[in-house]
Amino acid sequence: MCVMSDASIKEASRTAGLVEWDSFSDESLKGSSYDLRVGDRVLVLKPEGRDWTPMDAEGFVTIPAYATVIVYTKERVNIPPDVQGRISVRSHVAAKGIYYPGGVADPGYRGRLFLPLTNLQDSPYKLTHLDRVASISFQRMDRKAATLYNDGQPIDDLPQDKFPPLPSRRLSDALGIAGRLDKMEEDLGQMRPVLNSTKTITELVIMGGMVGVGVGFVAAVFPNLPASFAWPVAIGLGCLFVLTQVWRNRGRR
Repeated sequence: MCVMSDASIKEASRTAGLVEWDSFSDESLKGSSYDLRVGDRVLVLKPEGRDWTPMDAEGFVTIPAYATVIVYTKERVNIPPDVQGRISVRSHVAAKGIYYPGGVADPGYRGRLFLPLTNLQDSPYKLTHLDRVASISFQRMDRKAATLYNDGQPIDDLPQDKFPPLPSRRLSDALGIAGRLDKMEEDLGQMRPVLNSTKTITELVIMGGMVGVGVGFVAAVFPNLPASFAWPVAIGLGCLFVLTQVWRNRGRR
């Protein structure tokens, strides 16, 4: 495959309607792609149903927080049998928390393009009429496709069998649970130094106890042993115990 250049895209649009000429914009033409613009309506997907939302009087439509919408593009395309279109979200749109999984316009596709956009922000996002939200690049194939999309017939509206399934629960609910789990993990992380300090104190207490037990044991077994010798032996036993516990716990951390 080879990617069509800006000059090839413009010429194919002017002569063959690759991007239909009445919707073509020179501002959208890039070196190896064409920017797709927001049309005059979007389809908002909610757990309770689908909602067609037209642009308001000021040319805006709002994507609720964590909601998905289907954007109808301003452009109509006519993909030849030997061309494939590859669609991706523009980087500046993605940087604002708008997710698009990417898509393909197969050979023979004719009509508007339908872009599912998801707002991953915790606040509404305003789409403006004619915003350039995605880009399409056109790749010439080594031969014409034997099978054309929809048999080469134009698509005037999103077919019913192509509607994405309605979300079974709000994305905000799922992200809320994830957020609470992250908060719990953060709280545990803040508690870790306290827990480590408590563990260290506990080990020192145990070590002191072991030293005391060791002194008593040595004194009982060797009653004539000088105290100056019994204490180092007991302290050594206590240190040996603590080091053994630290070594055993290394693999658990």
